Amino acid sequence: MSGYLGQAPGIGQQQYFTFNCTAGQTVFTGLDSYNYTLNYNVGFVDVFLNGRRLTPISDYTAIDGSSITLLAAASASDVLFVSALSQFSLANWVTNAVNYVFVATAGQSSFSGSDINGQTLFYVAGALQVSVNGIVLPQNDYAALNGSTVIIGSALNAGDIVQVFSLRTINPINISSWITNNLTNIADYTYIATQGQTSFGGAAYAGGTLAYKPNCIEVIVNGLVLTPADYTATSGTNVILNLGCNFDDTVVIRVFGNTTVAGVYTQAQSDAKYLVKDGPAFSASYGGTLSITSNVFTKVPLNTEQFDTANCFDNVTNYRFTPNVAGYYQFSLSLHGVASGTSCQAVNGMIWKNGTEVIGSYLTGNSLYPTSVTEARSTGSVLTYMNGTTDYVELWGKVIGTSPSFGGGYLTGFLARAA
Repeated sequence: MSGYLGQAPGIGQQQYFTFNCTAGQTVFTGLDSYNYTLNYNVGFVDVFLNGRRLTPISDYTAIDGSSITLLAAASASDVLFVSALSQFSLANWVTNAVNYVFVATAGQSSFSGSDINGQTLFYVAGALQVSVNGIVLPQNDYAALNGSTVIIGSALNAGDIVQVFSLRTINPINISSWITNNLTNIADYTYIATQGQTSFGGAAYAGGTLAYKPNCIEVIVNGLVLTPADYTATSGTNVILNLGCNFDDTVVIRVFGNTTVAGVYTQAQSDAKYLVKDGPAFSASYGGTLSITSNVFTKVPLNTEQFDTANCFDNVTNYRFTPNVAGYYQFSLSLHGVASGTSCQAVNGMIWKNGTEVIGSYLTGNSLYPTSVTEARSTGSVLTYMNGTTDYVELWGKVIGTSPSFGGGYLTGFLARAA
């Protein structure tokens, strides 16, 4: 690597590996779920767990070229996706990249032909990246074999945004001249945004100065891939987002191939200093006894905070969480219901978003609506999108029985992926 700013000419072809995790698994090596043997060049690998890009050093290690080790064990049915640059081949130099954007109709799973920009989908099998609504899909979630059609494993909703990022290849005629003027690399330029910032260029956080060829970049904000309609990138030296960022948002501009030597730095340099900013998280509970009306939903007054990292939970008036960062949030609930004697027939805890049920969980005694228990506890969890401004969630519940009451409960939540 010495003597090059950016990726050396000996590294060029991108490969993908998919592993279906087992409970507690931390080490991934050898054959993946499609019988491909994991291999990569150290410093030139991206690792995703369930679509979320992991951070090197703090989330995983990749130091031997043949294995990936997670610092936190995976769960059963998790999917680990590895994007690696393999050994260089003259026949597979990445010299161009095209981002195809499709807007799905209800139930659509197959995408081909012209995208919204009039480009006809074309790719080289194994040299593409597919994302839905900004979340990169692992290889086993889609089929892309014939060079002109991508089939998503499950039907999409109307308005879903599908991006197919195709890496094009050529056989350069004048190799020495091509090496002198171009690098077949993937380089990340990372910027930490100020409040309202839209323009990104110049010196990056970990070094290097942004330089790219139009149509050969990807823009990623807090881990989510933007569509070309979300930004302008025509100058070759800066990128302008349509919407201003929040303070401390992480903006990564990924440059594919055909990049001049000046100003480029390696993926390894980028990853070593890649910054992920934590979002809002909270835990709130109610520990008293609140008498309620049987079979009538009542808000649980979560008046005690265990933690509230961004001061987004109101434990005084409305007992609700209103996050200030847009994204996908994981919420969990627990509700303890009590009734006199053995009359407790059911306890129903619910997470309500903007006054409407998101998820509900019933817990009864021995069968549906028995009259054989004094108390029961309802639990549940949900992943849901919050817009970061007006969306809020609350804990509601009901108890069916004589003289029912809430005997305690809690609601927790955290930002799982930014928008």
